[in-house]
Amino acid sequence: MYIGSISKDITPRFYHANTDVPFEPERTESGYVWTSGRIYDSAVDIKYTFDKELYVGQITHSIKRASEISVFVDGVKVRVRCGESPIFVNLCGSEVTVRVRGNLGDLCLDGIDIYGFCPSDDEPLLLPRPKSYTVKGGSVKVGRITAHGDDGLFARQFLLESLEQRCEKLPDGDGVELSLEIAPEYGEERYTVSTKDGKISVKGGSRRALLVGACRVIDLWNGGYIPSVEIDDTPDVPMRGFHMGLPERSHFDFFKKLIRYVLLPLGYNHVILEFNGDMRYDRHPEITEKWLEAERLYREGKGKRVMHADIGAEGTALEKSEVRELVDAIDQYGIEVIPEVQSLAHVEYITNAHPEFAELIKYFKEKNGAADIGKDSNTYVPEVADADESGLHHTNILDHTYCPENEECMRIIKDIIDEVVEVVRPRRYVHIGHDEVYHIGLCSECRKKGGPRIYVEHVKTLYDHLKAKGLGTMLWSDMFHTDMYYTGEDYAVVKESLPRDLMLLDFTWYYHFDKDIEDELLPSGYSIMMGNLYSSHYPRFTKRISKAGMVGGEVSTWTGVSEYLFALNGKFFDLPYTAEMLWNAYSYDENDRASLTALIGQCIIPETRALMQSKYPIYLESDTDTANAYYDFMGDTSRVPEEIGYLGLSEPEGAISLGEKYDRLVFEHATLNPAPRICWQPLVPVGKYTVTYEDGSSADIPVEYGGGILCYNSRFGLPMTQQYYRHQGYVGTWFADPTYEGYTAEGTPVLLLGQIWDNPRPDKKIAYVSYTQDENDTAVLLSGGVFGIKL
Repeated sequence: MYIGSISKDITPRFYHANTDVPFEPERTESGYVWTSGRIYDSAVDIKYTFDKELYVGQITHSIKRASEISVFVDGVKVRVRCGESPIFVNLCGSEVTVRVRGNLGDLCLDGIDIYGFCPSDDEPLLLPRPKSYTVKGGSVKVGRITAHGDDGLFARQFLLESLEQRCEKLPDGDGVELSLEIAPEYGEERYTVSTKDGKISVKGGSRRALLVGACRVIDLWNGGYIPSVEIDDTPDVPMRGFHMGLPERSHFDFFKKLIRYVLLPLGYNHVILEFNGDMRYDRHPEITEKWLEAERLYREGKGKRVMHADIGAEGTALEKSEVRELVDAIDQYGIEVIPEVQSLAHVEYITNAHPEFAELIKYFKEKNGAADIGKDSNTYVPEVADADESGLHHTNILDHTYCPENEECMRIIKDIIDEVVEVVRPRRYVHIGHDEVYHIGLCSECRKKGGPRIYVEHVKTLYDHLKAKGLGTMLWSDMFHTDMYYTGEDYAVVKESLPRDLMLLDFTWYYHFDKDIEDELLPSGYSIMMGNLYSSHYPRFTKRISKAGMVGGEVSTWTGVSEYLFALNGKFFDLPYTAEMLWNAYSYDENDRASLTALIGQCIIPETRALMQSKYPIYLESDTDTANAYYDFMGDTSRVPEEIGYLGLSEPEGAISLGEKYDRLVFEHATLNPAPRICWQPLVPVGKYTVTYEDGSSADIPVEYGGGILCYNSRFGLPMTQQYYRHQGYVGTWFADPTYEGYTAEGTPVLLLGQIWDNPRPDKKIAYVSYTQDENDTAVLLSGGVFGIKL
């Protein structure tokens, strides 16, 4: 499927606005010009006509001296803020008109580019997009599936199981043989899919690459046939990762499905697993005991939560055998596991059990003449005056960092690293954390050396410890930057004092949208990954990833590991989008955002959601198109804006009678007003639907803003671009699919979402459905009705 500029080979035609009277510009070296004496304050229509209907994603332009710009796709108006570029369109059509009104001066046009895609049944969407993807025409029936060697046999079993899960017709032996095999000459990442010479061949340079090739076959599969294709593919950058914590036990199944159905087919090749107090350490059981005690006290309202407890199995602790089970679930697909052991900072899991190691506690106790700083002493809480006088940051996190000059403390962190390494058995790297070191060089022992020297020595100590095990060191690089230190000291010396084979994860980009901050580190010779790489926010990606020393990036989560939490933070949208950026790093074009957004929303997310939830066969058609019945609330319409009156929305009143059995209900709706989306906080409740069965039992379906509903004038998948939302750039993209995307007569975008509810009791008739507004709701739900689905 072609995605990119759909106007590059088309010459536009020019007319006086709203007429068929030509209005040709003067052609100059810099573009088109309508002089002030010709256009004055009238308007010109710039028309592009295609030979078939295309998806128009967005338009970029260089128009100067215009007072007003509008876009029309087959007559549907898109209102544009003057000077806005790119212009998000999100419509299908065969003719695009850009209407430009003059502004009493020369109107200049350097160029217009229209980006979109051509829908194609013959060329299914593959994401990430292969480097070389040729559809030769026709299709091939798959007969036997054969394989050799452990990796090939594993890939064969994976392919057959995946087809069965999708309720696809399995090969019956009557057709062309499909072989799966390792091709060592390919290297670690390359895979090919080829249909020629009477055979279908899938090859990969490693188990993971072969499995990615098998995923492409699954994407192409259609009732036992695949198109006749030639695919030859390899990623642009070697490091494509995902950071998360350990799940608590009830989410093990989700964790495993995430690897199989999301990370593997999207081409991610490593997972960074963060470790805190969430695994039982044999050598230091007190850490786990205090971790669990702190979580209990927090739940009882008697104490603070240990930092990163949400990430760490949501405050629980796993046995080593359970952690190994999770690692095996990743490793079986050839995906590398990199354990992150928090050290130096974010170490409350250690200092909670050993407050005598906490640097800031030591500092304040020494300052105030405390005689004893033993492990049994109470945690000292400084007065506000102490904090103000010290000029220290984050004095509310007293146990955030430990004192690396304490020999016992260093013995414990090495023991923890050793136990994690024994369980995980990493291939290449251990991540040692080291981000946000707020408190360093403060106590009497540490002041003798100073913060920068202590930081360097600590990194070198753990680097040497890991090197003796044959492992490399990965860490966050914020303390390397001269404008990101937290303690008031100059840390410029750090980047020149450490081994150059460290793998640095640089997340400070989102504090400096205007800077290429990696340029401060690259001259020193480090390999740099884009840390916390979020597709919603990272600026100038292709330019920056192409620099020597930039080796990839990783998407991060900073929440518990669950479907709900990942959805709340937009990760199911971020993961496929970022996968495309990393796999095709050197050719990625930000102008394709609208097209990729539409394809991810229409194709990737519905299929992935069905696989993750393991409930129904996958239907790529929208549920509302395949609905068995439609029900309307017929409620109050007095507050429905006149501009969207044509949609038949209303505020729900009373109840809808159904009297049928349904496997799934889809609630089509939007809100009249936006509700707050507050980072790291629960979604704001709008209300709830209640399904009442004929036997009198009932089920409630919560409606939460940014989960299954958005304001009617929103756009699906458009990032919340403010820096504040960097960790949660996408909302409303998992629990609901767009059922209507259009425009008002004045060109304002309109979005209705269909919140999907899978009926846990499909064998019982539903008597009626009602809606109850939350008592604190200000968003106001507007219903488009309820669709009943029988699968």
